[in-house]
Amino acid sequence: MTHSMTSVSIVVTERRRDAQGATSELSTRCVLELSPTLLSFTQPQGERVWLDFAAHRHVVSDPAGGTCTHQSLFASPYFRSIEGPNRAHIASVLEAGGADASMFHPVIVEHQLSMRDVRSSTKLRRAQNAGNLLSRLSSAFESKSAMSIEVATSANTTSYRWRDAPLCEVSLSGVPCSPAVLRAFVQYLRWAFGGHPLVLDDVLQNGTLPRSLTLFTLAIGEVYEVQLQIESVGHTAATAIEIPPEREAQDNTMALLRERAETALAARSNDQAARLSAATEAVRSGDALQGVLDFFMLTLESVVAMPPALAEALNACRDARVSALLSAMSPQSGPEAEQAIVTFEALRHGPPPNDHPALLCLEAAILKNLGDVRSAESLYVTAINANPLLTGAYHDLGDLALGKYDTGTAWRLWAIARKIAPEHRILGTVAEHEARMLKQYPEYFQ
Repeated sequence: MTHSMTSVSIVVTERRRDAQGATSELSTRCVLELSPTLLSFTQPQGERVWLDFAAHRHVVSDPAGGTCTHQSLFASPYFRSIEGPNRAHIASVLEAGGADASMFHPVIVEHQLSMRDVRSSTKLRRAQNAGNLLSRLSSAFESKSAMSIEVATSANTTSYRWRDAPLCEVSLSGVPCSPAVLRAFVQYLRWAFGGHPLVLDDVLQNGTLPRSLTLFTLAIGEVYEVQLQIESVGHTAATAIEIPPEREAQDNTMALLRERAETALAARSNDQAARLSAATEAVRSGDALQGVLDFFMLTLESVVAMPPALAEALNACRDARVSALLSAMSPQSGPEAEQAIVTFEALRHGPPPNDHPALLCLEAAILKNLGDVRSAESLYVTAINANPLLTGAYHDLGDLALGKYDTGTAWRLWAIARKIAPEHRILGTVAEHEARMLKQYPEYFQ
């Protein structure tokens, strides 16, 4: 694909000092490339990153490992959005125990995650000339009560601090550039390192690319700061920015799941009507549990409604195992859910179809709601191994990954589900997550 491209050469220097006092410093050169819908940059560790805003892709190529991972652009912002409340909880625990929770203060968390809480009252407060005593006292009180970030400008730099913690220093000397280049530079800061959103917005308002910018207080439990110095800005009339194809380790579980799903999709025939007819006939002919589970498996694969003939056959069915299954599917309380697991275990250790993929998924859903993540994951994976087209199983595995803060895996599992049945109503929750990110944090997607 051909684009008009701009490149920015930046020297990135990372400085660290851990809790034991050990220090390290690493300087690398990053080339930031941008086109109308793509932003690409190198990380200090050597990985190359592409942010594809048109396709909502986040691509990371690791030359050392020989891999190239394609993830959703939503995964990282979503992680940050749920990590904020997690750190707020840690702060409350520390405060309750009388410990220092300053590094988990909302302003610091917003700075490190580069994301403001939707209820945030943080604001910038610019230093003013000394006035009368009343105004100085009023100003000091406002700063403390509003959790303001103090902004001070000297002859050469603008600095941003919260209480005693430095957040950012920006040189007043700048490189003339287009608004698009400045936005790309700020986007690079946001994705690669962090930076308080109010500070990054302020950098945008400057109108020029700062020759030097340093971010401080980027980590918990250690000193971590990053200095960026602009070397040059170049423009190319037409250059191809190529995103490499996905390459993963051969033993990568996600790659294996996706490959099996794609193979099954290629071989899938449009036989839904025949399968519904076979399920109905199974219920009528006395193999009721097989027929019911075959129907439920269809609903886990794609959008399908129960045909009247099957509903009529089920109403006339007196099979004890079917009755037990239907009664266990929608527990209304913890004790009912525990009893449902007993029922599912009995069915799975009884006569065929005791290993039916739909039966595994139905039990896994109850275990998921009970918080037994490991057992639920095991059953879902076993079901997918038997039928790689179970949209609902990929969706629920994604939910379980999300509960473990593994947002990258969650969106990759949901991507498989979307390939199988993009119109499946169960995937509506994924669309809701994405819509919320676009609404609340649009700066990550443009």
